[in-house]
Amino acid sequence: MTWARERLPQDQAFISDAYLRAARETKSSVAPVGVAWERVRRIFPSIELYDSDGSHPSPAGTYLAACVIYATLFHQSPEGLPSKFPKELQSIAWWSVRHVAR
Repeated sequence: MTWARERLPQDQAFISDAYLRAARETKSSVAPVGVAWERVRRIFPSIELYDSDGSHPSPAGTYLAACVIYATLFHQSPEGLPSKFPKELQSIAWWSVRHVAR
């Protein structure tokens, strides 16, 4: 699942719904990256997820996406993995997979 552009956060609900519906219809998994981004933006707004273009990920945004994909593929928490990024990214990634991708 992708994330909304920085200047259009209201688009995340539509994006999430489309990905989750497609996953249900195809009986496949979804890595809820967009949901994790939305949560980080709301709870930890000082963590910069976007590159300067407002669309592509910053290094922290890339790391968050990787944590969500890791948790989705391996069905385990990325919490505690070595990282230079805030540990909150690992926690939110794990929360997103446990609460959204089921």
